[in-house]
Amino acid sequence: MRMPTREEQRKLVQQWEVTGRELEQLRREALYDLPYHWADVDALLALGDDYDGPPRPMTGMVEMQYYFMKGHPKRESEPAPAPDANVEPTSGLP
Repeated sequence: MRMPTREEQRKLVQQWEVTGRELEQLRREALYDLPYHWADVDALLALGDDYDGPPRPMTGMVEMQYYFMKGHPKRESEPAPAPDANVEPTSGLP
């Protein structure tokens, strides 16, 4: 199989952009016309009500900001803040 030329690649990308927009519009229209089932909503809300596991010590916002700061390009004068030493990270992020 031969590789497409630059011009062919550009046309494919443009075609995918148009097709993607059309598919997104079709998806939105299909979701818009779905009936609303109260039983499904109640079942999803019951998942939170019926949870009997340990309470989460935090929402994850502090930890998320810590990892954002670690990934942000640092200036010499601004070290990344350390997370709260009393809270264990709740996710498997490195």
